[in-house]
Amino acid sequence: MNKKTKTWLKHFVFLIFGILIFGMFIYFLNDEHLEKLKYVNYSAAIAALVASFGITLSISLRWGLIVNTLAGDRVASWREYYHYFIQSRALGFILPNNLTDVGVRMFWLKKRHQTNLTNAGVSVALDRVFDLIFLFGYTLAVLPYWFGFVGIELVGLLVLIVFAVMGGVLILKQTLFFSIFRRMMLWALKILSIIPFLKKKAPTQFDFPDFPRPIIVKLFFISAFKVLFTITRFVIYIYVFSIAISPYMIIAGTPVAQLSYAFSFTPGGLGILEAGWLGILKLGSVPLQQALLFIIGQRILTIVLVSTLAVLSQLLFSVKHLKNTTHEKNL
Repeated sequence: MNKKTKTWLKHFVFLIFGILIFGMFIYFLNDEHLEKLKYVNYSAAIAALVASFGITLSISLRWGLIVNTLAGDRVASWREYYHYFIQSRALGFILPNNLTDVGVRMFWLKKRHQTNLTNAGVSVALDRVFDLIFLFGYTLAVLPYWFGFVGIELVGLLVLIVFAVMGGVLILKQTLFFSIFRRMMLWALKILSIIPFLKKKAPTQFDFPDFPRPIIVKLFFISAFKVLFTITRFVIYIYVFSIAISPYMIIAGTPVAQLSYAFSFTPGGLGILEAGWLGILKLGSVPLQQALLFIIGQRILTIVLVSTLAVLSQLLFSVKHLKNTTHEKNL
């Protein structure tokens, strides 16, 4: 068995593992709560679709800005950046995360725009780094609640305060901001290196290109909007299925769940993301059945919403490509 076959077999095993974990959660959800998945608040579902578009658009704009800055010129249109990203995200539900998130985006940049593979890879890595920056900040913001220092109603305010402070330090003291973040990353990598199954997934080194301050500020605010859209979508999910969970609990639990997704080894974080959510919701004293309803509902709805956006993007992209081809033939 060659190396390529072993790699795909490993990913297949991870997919089955994720399906089994998710299936176990469905098994423990009682019939009464399982029935609630049939009754969808469509107004809330549409709002979740808008939030999903906000998330994917934010990531696409951030990634496109990084690619353009590294290249010193505009490489692709914003519509193309969005299309490449949403397709990679949709494929990520069934294929390995690294293959889809990194491979698909690099493939499109190389094939359609002859982008240097090194710059293409660095652009995706930097895109992920900005997610990590905000995950660190977000996690710090909710820790006072989880340690019992403040009430849950203050969580949202703490998140806004931490993001505002991060933005202020970045704008006024860019060097200090990245120096602090590098120290935090080194501390985190030391912890991750202790855990065997995370050691290989953790980056061994990192650095930031010397981007102009206006570009860094734009990347910061785009990333902030991405986080806010992510929080909003998770909160909307509880209204889609009429789940009895406080929105403040969702705000407090989101960074932990996102961290479990960031370091998951199953396609789309299947089973791992849900386990992270279940653990944090139970820690927050959410009843088991309500927690199970949320984690199952969010997975199903996320797949539907992202797939919908991917199909719409493909249709628009195909129409645009057909028009361009027809126009070129007529010349």
